[in-house]
Amino acid sequence: MPRFTKKNGKMNGKMNGKKNGKMNRNSRKNKKGAGFADMLLGVGRVRGQKYEKWLEQRLVLVFNDVDFVNTVRKKFGYDKTNIAGRGQLTKKIVEDELCKRSEEDRTLIDPNLKCD
Repeated sequence: MPRFTKKNGKMNGKMNGKKNGKMNRNSRKNKKGAGFADMLLGVGRVRGQKYEKWLEQRLVLVFNDVDFVNTVRKKFGYDKTNIAGRGQLTKKIVEDELCKRSEEDRTLIDPNLKCD
């Protein structure tokens, strides 16, 4: 609200986007689309998903821990809502996915895996 000053007896200051004591909900900020920060959050999410997939593949292939990976995926709902539609993982599924990667990625995840 504008302030009344003693100096000149007039209102001083701006309304700061308020109308009749309520915030103006038609501000320019609300009309804009996704901003740069939203884009960065999206990129971070994609990076996180790739990271998780690498860890899953390493757990299954190197440590043969398919049961643990499937339990965690089920706990967080990845067995039903996965975009790729993998559902329950098996060692064969993970081997096929890994063989499609570059040689550098394969040696990093499982150096002992031999692809045909």
